[in-house]
Amino acid sequence: MNKKEVSYALFKHPGNGDIHLFFQENTLPERISVLHELNNKTGFVIAPFTVSNETPILLLHPEYQLHEAKEIIAFLRARRESFSQNSSESLSLPYLEETNVFQQYSKAFQTVKNLLSANKLKKIVLARTASIRNDTDLDTVSLFFKACENYPNEYIVLFHTPFTGTWLSATPELLLEHTNEIAHTIALAGTITDKKHKLPIQWNNKNIKEQQIVADFIRSRLYQYPITSTVYESVQVHAGKLSHLKTNFYFKIGHQKFHEQVGDILDSLHPTPAVCGVPQKESMKLISKLEYPPRLYYSGFTGMLDMDRQTHFYVTLRCLKMDHDHLTLYAGGGILPMSQMESEWEETEGKLKIMKSLITT
Repeated sequence: MNKKEVSYALFKHPGNGDIHLFFQENTLPERISVLHELNNKTGFVIAPFTVSNETPILLLHPEYQLHEAKEIIAFLRARRESFSQNSSESLSLPYLEETNVFQQYSKAFQTVKNLLSANKLKKIVLARTASIRNDTDLDTVSLFFKACENYPNEYIVLFHTPFTGTWLSATPELLLEHTNEIAHTIALAGTITDKKHKLPIQWNNKNIKEQQIVADFIRSRLYQYPITSTVYESVQVHAGKLSHLKTNFYFKIGHQKFHEQVGDILDSLHPTPAVCGVPQKESMKLISKLEYPPRLYYSGFTGMLDMDRQTHFYVTLRCLKMDHDHLTLYAGGGILPMSQMESEWEETEGKLKIMKSLITT
């Protein structure tokens, strides 16, 4: 068996104790160039922030599906020697010192702040990374189960393909799901560090505005479809040691019709201003120009597409990429005209702790 033909996704849905493994070893994942091509497809989707030749949309067609933790652990251990966790050399990321990351982030922040002040942007999300040395053979499966234990209300996913390398994410952000004829998406934005795991009494204008921009964007995109949606008022939610504002959007659409246009809906939504910006296209170009290293599959999405008539996609946030001698952690935050660089840097620090806590404790 060729070592580079192994791909898998190990995942758990929020609040659900069931662990799932989709494993593909005899063929490569299907490469997809545009989200529209997901219409009428089925499988497990791994999508990047920006689709390119180096970062395609991937669709796993698993030869094995397991749903018991003990069975999954035994299955993976038996195949541990048959594949390399870090076979994607083309997507290897450099180890970066924090001083260099801070300087790069500060420069990028000033550029977008000037554009925001000149009303050329309404909002943009800037991401940054943190590098952690890893000289040991990291047990990625144990790391996954630790994330499940520490963050039971998040979507936890560990995925690996020859095209992507190995990633772990513990994300609070649903992009799109469809079950029992009902579709659901959310606007999740605004971040405050929890104090003794209590929800904030008051949110500042910056966080309220940031969340409203995301909600308005999603509402405008859903109006393109002949569907009736139900939108709820924003609520406060916990995610790890952070709090966010969330607005739920529900809309009724039959399974067959949803299956026929799921790629179109994804293309309308992704990337939302929760991870990109407004205007969307201009923000994507600016992010590609200013951020280093590139996002790759950070702030993309993963999930099941019409498997057992279930579709669930979550945004790849609070994540890390594993390279042969180090880990690269990603975090980002929304920048508005009133944003201050120091507080935005601290917000990303709080988000990075989600993954750091799994490695350093």
